[in-house]
Amino acid sequence: MTKPTDLTPSRHSRKSKLGLLLVFLACFSLAFITGSLTFIPHESIALPPTDLGTGTISMSVSPDVLSLLIAPSPSGKEAKGEITINVTTDNPSGYSLYLSTIDVSTTLTHANGTDTIAMTSNTVAGTLLSNTWGYNKGLASITSTFLAVPPPASTAIISSSADPITNDKTTVTIGVKADTTLPSGLYSNTVVFTAITNFIPPPAVPPPDSYPDNIDPINNPGVRDVYPTTGWEGDVVIITSDELFTHVRDVKIGGTSCTGWSVINNSVVACELPAKPAGSTNNIIVLNGAPAPGTDVIDVSTHKHMKVTYFDPSQTTITISTTDTDDTPFSATYPYFHNESPGNIFDSTACAALTPSNSTSMNIPSSIAYVRDSRNGQVYKVKRMVDNKCWMIDNLKYAGSTDRNGSIINNVDGTTGIIFRNGEGPNGAPSSPVGSRTTYNTVSGSDTENNNNSNKAFWNNPMGEIACYSGFLTGNPVMANNTLTQCGYLYNWYAATGGTGTYGAPTNANGTQATGSICPINFRLPSTISGTGGPTTNGTSTTVADFPVLNASMVAGSLAIGDNTNDASTQAGWQPTGAWSGTYSGYWDYRLYGIGWGGLVRSSTAALASESHYLMFFDNLVDTNNIDPKFEGFSVRCLLP
Repeated sequence: MTKPTDLTPSRHSRKSKLGLLLVFLACFSLAFITGSLTFIPHESIALPPTDLGTGTISMSVSPDVLSLLIAPSPSGKEAKGEITINVTTDNPSGYSLYLSTIDVSTTLTHANGTDTIAMTSNTVAGTLLSNTWGYNKGLASITSTFLAVPPPASTAIISSSADPITNDKTTVTIGVKADTTLPSGLYSNTVVFTAITNFIPPPAVPPPDSYPDNIDPINNPGVRDVYPTTGWEGDVVIITSDELFTHVRDVKIGGTSCTGWSVINNSVVACELPAKPAGSTNNIIVLNGAPAPGTDVIDVSTHKHMKVTYFDPSQTTITISTTDTDDTPFSATYPYFHNESPGNIFDSTACAALTPSNSTSMNIPSSIAYVRDSRNGQVYKVKRMVDNKCWMIDNLKYAGSTDRNGSIINNVDGTTGIIFRNGEGPNGAPSSPVGSRTTYNTVSGSDTENNNNSNKAFWNNPMGEIACYSGFLTGNPVMANNTLTQCGYLYNWYAATGGTGTYGAPTNANGTQATGSICPINFRLPSTISGTGGPTTNGTSTTVADFPVLNASMVAGSLAIGDNTNDASTQAGWQPTGAWSGTYSGYWDYRLYGIGWGGLVRSSTAALASESHYLMFFDNLVDTNNIDPKFEGFSVRCLLP
């Protein structure tokens, strides 16, 4: 018997069973029709298993023979009977069960080759006309309406499962209606039941430099994080954990499976984003097959940062619905800069088009724009503050290999890019017994500072701390309600300056500005002290340097001469509920410190051969010109012009 037409790509596994439908018509004193529907075992077609899981599938059909007896009348008489199909599969995405005739002929054809019992024309379940036949899903005792059995080119899906399943039972009722106008004889056709393992999306290809390759559960553990936290349909995001991804079954964004996903290792999954509306913020769920099917290994009720917000690259505005600083919900439309197409680049001209604001509210679309970093797709809120400069009011979240101009960051040990470090020992490797290790952001992991040990770019991830993934600590906010990056990442000075802020000469003099950064294109690092000729010049004055000027301007409500005053009036603007939307992301020394209690933010300004200046703020303190070792990991916020 001819094999059924192949319905699916070769990535699927498949089982088919064929049945011969025989309807007999004989003439007696009272005419009647007898028929049988017979399922004869044939060779099963098993195509290669899917990439994830074994993809095996089996199917049984009973009874072997289904007999239908009809005593026709001039107005037509109906007979019906049941067929039971059982399917078992271990495919992670389950299976689908299809029904069709074996070829384009859907009629029950008489042995004379001329007379037929037609297929019902019902595309929606309905009653049978005389001399027609059809099917429906369900028990015969409750089935009174029928559908057409389609030819192979169409097929009808009659059952499915989204998960591995054992002995999944489907009952199909076949119905035939005949009247006395039919001649006696044998009527036949062949039907096909086909069970196919559901498609598993092809692996998503992670973008370059998008995830750390040195995650180790003991020495350099990962944390629950998503990178970047913004994107559009077809973009790839990287989801990390601390060895949680052992039996991944599915990855969902806002309840929709990723278009494609791939397990890079037990701590890293790549997801190609499915379609979602622009401006929507969508929870991320990673489903494991063990210890129990459906286990959420990303709990968004606890890890509130496991979300992706969608930005349409073809649009120049974005409508965001969120909650304001005072928890009031609102919706507003903001300018959006994709930063790739000519005419859609955020630069000094675009900044000047925004209105300076000292408001603590985010419902000020005339003063805020959303700006995308074209290197990794991360979008940031940018606000024109009362110092007339446009500041990122989200912490930087970039873990790539290039500076703001696209140039590769070269490290002293021959590596390139910014290296992940959250553990102990050089790049996470053990350097001493557990419990006594220290790991600084240096080549050796020690706190020794020199050209051969200091000039290497590192980033640290604070997102595993409760303050960062929940947004609160002891009930107090540690970041703005509508932040896109939460705590962001932490960087040593060499990383923050794009490899231009080296140990020693020529950047050892106090007040010297590093010339590079890892900011998005057109943005730069802020200064803490500078020359009087401008915030990017070398010098030791606070009058025009970026952090001191913003400090004074937020107090004055307009552009003011910079100073480093620390009192209740200056502290307010830097807070999570302040005009600058500060984040208490803490810092990395040889481990994480201060998360939820304060923020430390990198500057472009050197202090000594081994130290640099930075901003530090707590709820009761602000210092726009503090000094600490260059190897420590601090947050980064950028500005222009």
